[in-house]
Amino acid sequence: MSNTRNSNIITKFFGGGGANFPAAINPTNTYRRHHMDPILMAGADGILWDPGLNQYVAYEIEFLVVNVHNAAVVVNIGVDLVSGGGLTAGEYWMYNENIPYPGNSGWRGPFTILGWDDIRGWCVTGANLATVHWRITRAW
Repeated sequence: MSNTRNSNIITKFFGGGGANFPAAINPTNTYRRHHMDPILMAGADGILWDPGLNQYVAYEIEFLVVNVHNAAVVVNIGVDLVSGGGLTAGEYWMYNENIPYPGNSGWRGPFTILGWDDIRGWCVTGANLATVHWRITRAW
């Protein structure tokens, strides 16, 4: 047995990395970046991004909230699992977080969502007082 390649059956099943990674389980669209313009947050709960696909597609989401108001703002953002219509306690990524002025939240994530999930959020302080910037990568 060579010490340069791992012949363990589990490693082969999961790809093993490098030369051992089989093309059969490497999706053709892996790590495809999606461009999305920054979004001004509404003052009420709403959908920030809806991939509009099914549960067989996954995305890695990173976001940055920027305060564009002249005072501190409070924001909420989370994933609405299976597009249920609102955020529940376990779905929040940011809950009533204070973003100072001038300032931002720093990049958050990556969070993984499925294609049938929605990203929801709002600026508790009021409409158009904060923007969300995105890094979205399709995982499979």
